Amino acid sequence: MSIIARRLPHALLAAALLLPSGAVASAVAPKTAAASSALPAAAPGIAATNPYAFVQVAAGDYYSTALRADGSVWAWGRTLFGELGVLESRVTSDIDRPVRLFGLPAIAAISTNGAGTQAGVATDGTVWEWGSRGAVQGGTTLPTQIPGLQDAKAAVPGFALKKDGTLWRWTYEPQAGDKPKIAVAQIAGTYRFASMTAGGDLVYAIDGAGAVWGFGAIRESGGSGLAILTPARLAGFPAMKQLSAYQDRLVGVDTAGRAWQAQLDFNALYQQAKPGAVKVKGKPTRFASTLKAEEAEIASFGSVLIRTASGEVWTTNNWLTGKAGKIGGWSGIREIAAGYHHGLGIDSLGRLWGIGGNQWFEAGSPQRERRADAIQACARAAGDRRTGRRQAARLGLSGGDGGGSRLCAA
Repeated sequence: MSIIARRLPHALLAAALLLPSGAVASAVAPKTAAASSALPAAAPGIAATNPYAFVQVAAGDYYSTALRADGSVWAWGRTLFGELGVLESRVTSDIDRPVRLFGLPAIAAISTNGAGTQAGVATDGTVWEWGSRGAVQGGTTLPTQIPGLQDAKAAVPGFALKKDGTLWRWTYEPQAGDKPKIAVAQIAGTYRFASMTAGGDLVYAIDGAGAVWGFGAIRESGGSGLAILTPARLAGFPAMKQLSAYQDRLVGVDTAGRAWQAQLDFNALYQQAKPGAVKVKGKPTRFASTLKAEEAEIASFGSVLIRTASGEVWTTNNWLTGKAGKIGGWSGIREIAAGYHHGLGIDSLGRLWGIGGNQWFEAGSPQRERRADAIQACARAAGDRRTGRRQAARLGLSGGDGGGSRLCAA
């Protein structure tokens, strides 16, 4: 396994210029962007024959993370606030190619809240979390096991669903020393969620009938404490199979392959003494009606990536690539993800591709300019093992053989 990072001179320069502080993991759920199995149904043979194939990808604000068939987790992009989970200290502000996270067992599925925190369900059913500490619930930089959680079906940052239908949440409570205490508690009830996806500190779930639910955790008015929002149904959606959230926008695809969008009403969260449930403002509406959609992932400024049944990827406006329409260079794509200003895709061979903004190398290109057409995100990781070892050592990343030649799946 290789650990390849940036050249030290650039890294030290980036560290010197640091400024002060800004998809669900499901081991058993059906293949969607919000809930991907360890071996996605779209290409089970690839994962079985090539352990270096990428099988799941997630994106957030200026960073990216991906899961390989061998259960290893890789990350790249901005790590200014510890988003990637690979460095506890601020050695560098960004990493320009995928590096492996250490301290994790074999992972079955990953998720992100888009704001810097990631979660994973291990093949043994344990739950892990890593990334920045900006979430309401607290957070951890390097991978940390959430204590007491076993037999998990799915997890997003701050929340996990067990196979028995019980829903659990955790927070990080300050204590003496540098390491906070992780407090785990059950949320009342049992739930038949097929998938979950997180957007910041809120979570959106689809149950077995395709109904959409919302829950999460927010700071109470005045910052006096943490309020846990129990699951409540969001009205107006048809039977859905996939969701993606960004700020007050929720998009997704129904079981008939139609793309839907909705604006969320957060007034009840902050404008009353006791926080209420998230609601849909008005009614959900259809968009991109000419496409037979499999997946819709929302970025910033209303831009949505849509993956079709044929493996094409389209964008709804010019925010990501400079123009709306079909994205060039992508074909046979079986999974996508969208961050604030970039998009990612995995093709049928398990190769990873990126488009859009690349200010922090989040799209995977060695140049920082926006990518209008797709580039293979891990292509520049290929190199000799000695170079890989030296680069890893300079950033304090130990372990692995430094061999980037096997990082790209094919």
